[in-house]
Amino acid sequence: MRGFTLLELLVVLLLMGLALGLLVPRLERALSPPARPFPEALADLLQRARKRALFTGQDLLLVIDPETRHVLLFEAPLASTARALEQLPIPEQYEVKQQGLAEVEGQVAVLFLADGTSSGGEIELVDREQARRELLRLPRALVWVERKPLSP
Repeated sequence: MRGFTLLELLVVLLLMGLALGLLVPRLERALSPPARPFPEALADLLQRARKRALFTGQDLLLVIDPETRHVLLFEAPLASTARALEQLPIPEQYEVKQQGLAEVEGQVAVLFLADGTSSGGEIELVDREQARRELLRLPRALVWVERKPLSP
């Protein structure tokens, strides 16, 4: 009578489990969409915030919080118990500079009004690792966000 012993079957199952344990994480990384660069993700968040304010009729406040290194979207006016509608972490390699943005309760912010306008301003993103700079310009009345690479 030919066959496999229980020990041989357990060894095969153990090897198959090890192989799957090594392959599954690699397959997940290979099949998942690549992470978007932070400047692109922030520009998309700014555009979504403006469109959301326009279509919902609700004023929104986009806050750049340097302490938690997050960009947070709230309904305006900002209440102490408000929960963020969306949030975007700021990667450690980026320095965020601003010019002409509003200041709300000590926080740098962009106010998006229900009529589609905003408080406007400029956000400069400095990638310290790759020595690149990018400027996001927020016109007060236009729906899009202008992205402009700056020389290092």
